Amino acid sequence: MTALTAADVEALKQLPSGWFRAEHLPFNRPIFRCERLEQRGKLQRRVLGTYPNIWSEYKRIEGED
Repeated sequence: MTALTAADVEALKQLPSGWFRAEHLPFNRPIFRCERLEQRGKLQRRVLGTYPNIWSEYKRIEGED
């Protein structure tokens, strides 16, 4: 697994608790950042809605820092 970058660590500090949508986060390129954090095992993702109106929500995995 690839190490976290400084931008990844900073983004982790700004994540809300519970489920959230990436596009509402207060940092640059939030969707890209959430995808990176999911790949590194820091976020859990779920897909909601019905086709064609679907979206992803993320949640921080507890105990992962």
